[in-house]
Amino acid sequence: MTARGIDPARSRIVLLGSASYDDDQLSDVPQISANLRDLTAVLTDPGLGGFPQECCVTIPPQATGRAVGQMLHRAANEAEDLLLFYFAGHGIPVGRSHELYLALHETAMDAVEYSALRFDTVRGTFLGSRARNRVIILDSCFSGRAIGTTLSAGQQEFLGQLDIQGTYTLTSAPPNSTALVLADEEHTAFTGRLLTLLREGAPHAGPLITMQDIYRSLWTRFTAERLPLPQQRGTENADQLGLVLNRKAATGSSPTGPATLPWPPAHNPSADSLTSQHDKAVDLAEDGHSNEALALFEQVARERARVLGPDNPDTLESLHQLAVSYSEVGRAQEASDLGRRVAEARTRVLGPEDPATLDTLHALTFTYEQLDREQEALDLRERVAEARTRVLGPEDPATLKALDVLALDYSSLGRVQEAVEVWERVARVQARVLDPHDPEALDVLHLLAIAYSALGRGQDASDAAKRAAQGRFQALGPEAPDTIDSFYTLALAYDLLDREQEALEMKLWVAEVRARVLGPEDPETLETLCSLALSYSVVGRDQEAVSLGERVADAYSRVLGHDDPATLDMLDTLTDLYNSVGRHAEARALKKRVGAARSHAGRPDTMPPSASDDGIEQKRGRGWFRRRA
Repeated sequence: MTARGIDPARSRIVLLGSASYDDDQLSDVPQISANLRDLTAVLTDPGLGGFPQECCVTIPPQATGRAVGQMLHRAANEAEDLLLFYFAGHGIPVGRSHELYLALHETAMDAVEYSALRFDTVRGTFLGSRARNRVIILDSCFSGRAIGTTLSAGQQEFLGQLDIQGTYTLTSAPPNSTALVLADEEHTAFTGRLLTLLREGAPHAGPLITMQDIYRSLWTRFTAERLPLPQQRGTENADQLGLVLNRKAATGSSPTGPATLPWPPAHNPSADSLTSQHDKAVDLAEDGHSNEALALFEQVARERARVLGPDNPDTLESLHQLAVSYSEVGRAQEASDLGRRVAEARTRVLGPEDPATLDTLHALTFTYEQLDREQEALDLRERVAEARTRVLGPEDPATLKALDVLALDYSSLGRVQEAVEVWERVARVQARVLDPHDPEALDVLHLLAIAYSALGRGQDASDAAKRAAQGRFQALGPEAPDTIDSFYTLALAYDLLDREQEALEMKLWVAEVRARVLGPEDPETLETLCSLALSYSVVGRDQEAVSLGERVADAYSRVLGHDDPATLDMLDTLTDLYNSVGRHAEARALKKRVGAARSHAGRPDTMPPSASDDGIEQKRGRGWFRRRA
């Protein structure tokens, strides 16, 4: 197969490694300094790699994790032809899944996740790059890995982390740090032999030394020297990428400059075939087969980019779906990087307010939430909701979805009045365009009821909850979890309206159903029983209130733990109940216990002030109740 050449000026190379470490548990490797120096020299040599100096960056060994990330991102954004990352140092597998982290100078072994470079972050950066070719070379230790040509189960699991579509990865994969360095050698074992090959050439290769040539030559030499064997991972003929000129080319010629060779011919599936595969991936995603869908979206996006072009709307749709899939399987950084690329491309190709562009921006908001970038998520949701309302109209399903998600954001931030105003807009439109029993319309009514209750608007809460409960009863059945949720919300609205007996009877029914459907100690069952205990007290059934409160407090302690916030909240309620029946000494002791637990956990007491002797009477007078956030 023909080697593929590289345009050095449109490429970016990043080399990273530290010869010394702050943590005594990480042994210093002085040879790494020579690795970085000499590999840079080979790659920038006009007669070998030919890469301009400014395109080949060695990260300073003292650089922080933040600085490393900035340099990697800059290179990934600038690279158009080749993006290459080389790392030499300690590779640290973390946790049961042996997730790989790359040690930096500042890495602490008792906090690896916070002080080392997570390889999955590098994966995300590579995936987000537009570079035509991507190469990763790791010269690092992997504790406990077997040496040999056949990978153990642990190595397969680990090397699977290195598999990035369209990327070639070469790793030394030795079992421990002592195998990296041989006595009296200037470089680490792997990189030293790699440098010799690149400098002297490969006698049985062509004008360019490809990644496959490198792997085969090193494998043969390492086998002869009984050294740990290198491993490779590659897709899309990435192993045919020509990294440097070959000084021992099989043709006998002595090339004098970098060669740029054409891409090899490839199978060209039809556009219809790719559409079929894309639709299949969509079906897989909708059926909950997220990983299978992700793999197929990667394949289709890659083929569409090659056949149709990277900016073709169909290509961008597959990339959009791929970003969504990354988010759904928890690969948030990759989802964010790819989502931003798709948003930029759709903005450029289709326009900033095209429905497809807005779809990608809407999906990005969920990724930002996964990355704890809440303010960016909110700002973008406001922008998408406004644009969809203006472009698609207030009755379009996509507009209603954007408004619903925006209202949820407002509610979670405590901006309940704004949430109510948005949900009221949505509910008015849904009442016009949807069936009364449509699940989405009933969901909005249910959320409105909760929000009305939070604002103390008891009658509005009761009306909305009753409509949601009745609609869900007919559409889903009497014991569906959503139906029970709406009836419980209705009971809490009755509390606000001082309809104590109706609230109590409804809570009794909800508690019985939840205990049967969810289990007697499910958190939602216990929450209902806590509220029921208060209702008993409100209607004067104090002994029943105390007895039930004690049972629920005991269950919370067993199920969630003595110091869980929900357990402590329940104990606050029990304190009030003790006071209501004159058990003041027990109330004071319990209050002290709760205060100490909250102080120990570093949490302020956010519950209402502890009740005085007549605390329950005060609650009876204002219909006080606890509700879910």
